[in-house]
Amino acid sequence: MPHISKRKLKKKAFLKMNDRFYAVMASLKDKNFGRLFFGDLLSSTERIMLAKRLAVILMLFNKYPFTVVEKTLKVSPSTVGRLWKGMRGGDFDNIKAIIVDAKKKRGFIDDLEILLSAGLPPRGRGRWKWFYDMMNKE
Repeated sequence: MPHISKRKLKKKAFLKMNDRFYAVMASLKDKNFGRLFFGDLLSSTERIMLAKRLAVILMLFNKYPFTVVEKTLKVSPSTVGRLWKGMRGGDFDNIKAIIVDAKKKRGFIDDLEILLSAGLPPRGRGRWKWFYDMMNKE
């Protein structure tokens, strides 16, 4: 469980610190750099806790049954219930918006790939067979 100092920061200092934290987070664009950054910043327990929490939220958004979430991620029923209750209350709407946006972008890229590959030979073994067959006929 995380521990927070009992001594309170001044509001101005807290807001400045928070803004700087969010700016650093927003600058993480590379997965490997993010892995190094979080490896330095968080303990292994904190990384596992956050990764599991996000995974539970994602699985609940994708309508996985509670028991599947519990068994897959090795989390307690109370954790899944608490996060589901928060999700139903709108606590994770921003995460949901990011997921939906990512799915739309991925869908767009998949559609674009289909359009760009239309009429091209299939990938893999025998890809250019049609071309060589056509050349041999002439």
